[in-house]
Amino acid sequence: MTSFVRFVPLSGAMDEGPLCYLLQIDEARILLDCGWSDSFDANALRFLAGVAKHVDAVLLTHADLHHLGAFPYAVTNLGLSCVAYATDPVRDLAPLCLHDALQSKRAAEDFTLFSAADVDAAFDRVIPLKASQPMQLPGSRCKGISVTAYPAGHSLGGAIWKIKKDTDEIIYAVDYNHAGERHLQRSSLGLLTRPTLLITDAFNTLNVHKDKRGGTHIILQTAANQGSVLIPIESTTRSMELAYLLEGYWAANPDITKLPLFLLTRQSKRTITVAKRMLEWMAESITSLLAQDRKVPFDFSHVRLVHRLADVESVNGPKVILASLPSMDVGLSRSLFLSMCRNRNNTVLLCDRGPPNSLARHLYNIVKEQQGPVFATFDISEKRRVPLEGEELDAYTQAEERRKREQEEAAQAAAAAAEDNDSDLSDEEGVARAAGVSSGRQIGGDAGGNTGSFDFYVKDSQRTSGFFKQSRIFKMYPITDFRRKMDDYGELIDPAAFVHSDARLAAAQAEQSEEETNIEDEEEKIPSKYIKMDMNLEVRCRLHFIDFEGRADGRAIRILLPHISPRKLILVHGSEEATTKLRDFCLENDAMTNEVFCPVPNEWVNVSAATEMHQVRIPSLKQSSEYELAYVSGASAAVTAVPVLDVLPVEHRRAHQPIIVGDVRLSEFRRVLAEAGFEAEFTAGVLVVNGNVMARRAAAAGGGGGARLILEGGLSADYYKVRKLLYNEHAVLM
Repeated sequence: MTSFVRFVPLSGAMDEGPLCYLLQIDEARILLDCGWSDSFDANALRFLAGVAKHVDAVLLTHADLHHLGAFPYAVTNLGLSCVAYATDPVRDLAPLCLHDALQSKRAAEDFTLFSAADVDAAFDRVIPLKASQPMQLPGSRCKGISVTAYPAGHSLGGAIWKIKKDTDEIIYAVDYNHAGERHLQRSSLGLLTRPTLLITDAFNTLNVHKDKRGGTHIILQTAANQGSVLIPIESTTRSMELAYLLEGYWAANPDITKLPLFLLTRQSKRTITVAKRMLEWMAESITSLLAQDRKVPFDFSHVRLVHRLADVESVNGPKVILASLPSMDVGLSRSLFLSMCRNRNNTVLLCDRGPPNSLARHLYNIVKEQQGPVFATFDISEKRRVPLEGEELDAYTQAEERRKREQEEAAQAAAAAAEDNDSDLSDEEGVARAAGVSSGRQIGGDAGGNTGSFDFYVKDSQRTSGFFKQSRIFKMYPITDFRRKMDDYGELIDPAAFVHSDARLAAAQAEQSEEETNIEDEEEKIPSKYIKMDMNLEVRCRLHFIDFEGRADGRAIRILLPHISPRKLILVHGSEEATTKLRDFCLENDAMTNEVFCPVPNEWVNVSAATEMHQVRIPSLKQSSEYELAYVSGASAAVTAVPVLDVLPVEHRRAHQPIIVGDVRLSEFRRVLAEAGFEAEFTAGVLVVNGNVMARRAAAAGGGGGARLILEGGLSADYYKVRKLLYNEHAVLM
């Protein structure tokens, strides 16, 4: 490793918290993920807040909260202003994930840390990359650094990042899946062998995958008992794989087609619309299905895409609901759980362990002890937004009426003052103002939303009234001539037939976005307040867990790591037990490196080739080609975390021989001599200058395989001039 490389976890090390890490390569600082939990605790970002302004680039891996939840907040409030990179699917799905979490949070409490506009503005700055597309990072500090995204196999567009500078290759691979799934291709990590440094997670070290086929049996058994099934999911990542799997099962088994199947997230329609145009990141089976049978992926016929709780509650009887969020601390999944958990016939099917200290993790711990019907009681605190009623609603209504009345009175007073000051209005204009239509006001529009200036009297809207009265202009009606457009041969022209498919898809997505936004606006307009209740919850429903997290398990990790065989290894994102066990495995394996690091949050790790390498700035440097060289005579003093190089007194400096660095070809040196006015020509491989100075190459002493340049000649003015020109072509360190 020729570069100065350091690494520090900002969160997600020696624990299962959100992922956020800082990688320093020479002077460049690269932020790897920017995760947050759905609790949105600003204190969890205290380490990120200290370095956000100094970051040069951000790399995002997966479109979920744990990998990019803090990105909009960091851009808006922490000064993160650098360029960010993600794959096409992650860039498009990430805002939907944040919007879903934001709406869920606002349904529970008055949340103001960031807004929907902040989310859109932040991800509009993200530069999308295609699979295996190398990208040079901009900026002088990132010179020579390129990044490339490879499929991770965990989510649609999820990436493994390769960061390269010179001969160093750094691989950042977290939450990867070596096994292909229904719509996802397998991870490319096995192809990225022998990197200089591998940064990977230990999250699944202690787990071994079990049979996943029992999920459909649980669903059928629950439906037979007239119960419903709740499956908490992430809104934009694992939800698509699970929905696609259940859609295929419903299509292959006509007996259960009458059982309603819902995908309930606040951005469900927009999420599926984005997924339909991301074939590049899907498995080959999906693309072949489209090519052979012309079946569009995620064109569901059994999965119902809904985004309101009322849409599910309106359907009576047994049903299967995939609902966000997976933590069950907030979101639609929590609301459904509170209404379903007391019924013995219902089932909660966990496909994710959930974040630490969440309701989902608490239920997972219960499942580990006992699967099936349970009886558990525990205290929870419930926050929600409820409509105003009774006296509170009357007081709110009166306050709103008073506010509107004051606004109308202020507007009327402003209009009266403007009318008194306008003494140049004509009689016709005065009549129009009295009727509520001022000159040049937009009062109409066509069906396409284009507004026009239709006055009672037609006049030049660009012409202003002067001192003299204008002549009377007659009235005209605002008429739009709707003619059916035809071509030269009389055939009707349908503009929709010429619209590009991407444009139609974007229009459909915009329509769905507007529909979901309108529903959100309607909910915001309802007079409401936030309440908090402490309750004792009785859980009587069935609880089951099926590992559908889409991550490589412990056995696969122990096979992959020796195959990749990195020169250095950093382990992050895993419990202390899991991280320690994976570290011990690597140290005991002869095929693995002994340089394994397990840092804790805010602990810097130096992973350079020379562990005693430190960064220093030297004012006097000699430039040689693309390298900066200097002879250093000083003392290193570890005054701070970064050692300081102090200048030695003259009496303590050691003498040394001058060092000449560089290599000059004789043909190039001949051109330099000719420009200086010397006559130079080759004779038997020797460069003869003015007939009395010779320059030739000879084998290096000791047989090292190199060559040295020898200058010979009599002591004359030509000799010293030629020697000076030769020295100028090298870097001489005195």
